[in-house]
This record gives sequence, C-alpha cells and structure tokens, in this order.
Amino acid sequence: RDTLEEDALIEKFRFEFYETVAKSGRSFIITHCYSHGYVSLTGLSDPEYLKTLEKRLLKAGTKVLFVHLKADEEVLLQRVSNESRKEHKKLTKVSIMRNLLKTKDFITSAPVKNNLMIDNTQLSPAKAADVIIKELSKN
Repeated sequence: RDTLEEDALIEKFRFEFYETVAKSGRSFIITHCYSHGYVSLTGLSDPEYLKTLEKRLLKAGTKVLFVHLKADEEVLLQRVSNESRKEHKKLTKVSIMRNLLKTKDFITSAPVKNNLMIDNTQLSPAKAADVIIKELSKN
C-alpha cells in the first residue's frame, strides 16, 4: 500500500467486512502480522487497530481470541524460506526477515483482552493449532 487513500479504504473495508461476518453468526479466523510500533498512513497504529477490531467484534456479538505466535529468531529465519510460504505469497527472503526482526517489534503482544501467547519455537503447526483449539474449547 502506497497511499493514504489505499490505507483508509483497506481499514474501512476490513472493519466492515469482519463485523458483517461476526453478525452472521459464523466462526472465522483472521491472520495479522502484528508489529507493536507500526502506524499506517492514516495514523492508525497496530495496537489501536486491534483494540478497535476487538471492540467492534464484541459489539457485533462474537467471541474473540487473539493468538500471538512467537519463536526464536534463528527458527524464524529458518522457517521463512519454507516452500509452503511461497504458495501463500508470504515473505521468503531471509535477508528481508533478518532486517525486519532488527527494525520491527514483533515481541510485544497486542494490548487486547483474551490474548493467548504461544511460543512455537519447538512446536509443529499442528501442535500449535492443538493449543489454540484447546483454548477455544474453554470459551
């Protein structure tokens, strides 16, 4: 995204889309690469984005569980070049990931309620999913 207008439209679309799905009674999963210090061109910070999303989804009548996946830096650098990331058009360059880890705060968790932190350094994706499912079944 390169312009204020694009960021504003994307933010508006996301909030409205997620609210609409929540009001429909359907369960859904949203993925988001949270960076504590990120601020969009509209001035909306990542912490404020997630707090607003949480508030709007709760108002729409849905349960909300945030999940913060963390892993050791060396593991993240190994994982970034996995083939599976290509098919989902995710970052695959180790050099870019190394720079992002130096310049962005991916460690600090979002300031939201009901936030599950999972250190998945030693967990397979299936095991991490099991932890999330177990937590969801409590609610």
